[in-house]
Amino acid sequence: MDFKRHEYMAGIRIIDENHLFIWAFTLEGEPINAWVLDADGDIKHSFHAGNAIAVVVINETGIWIGYGDEGIFGEGVSTEHSSASQ
Repeated sequence: MDFKRHEYMAGIRIIDENHLFIWAFTLEGEPINAWVLDADGDIKHSFHAGNAIAVVVINETGIWIGYGDEGIFGEGVSTEHSSASQ
């Protein structure tokens, strides 16, 4: 994963004992800004989660993403399909 491309790495959350969720704040035009990694650091899934991610909460029903003002007016996860990356 090339974190140098993403100047605004925003955060990391634990999904379970074997997986992490990492996301970047992202401004317009960034195609991938969210990753699910396994315990070895391998990318299991990646997708565009929307722009200006302000908060991420993970629970048994899924990954919940909240956006800042910059992100609610653009295209995001609701307009795109996730893609597996390995």
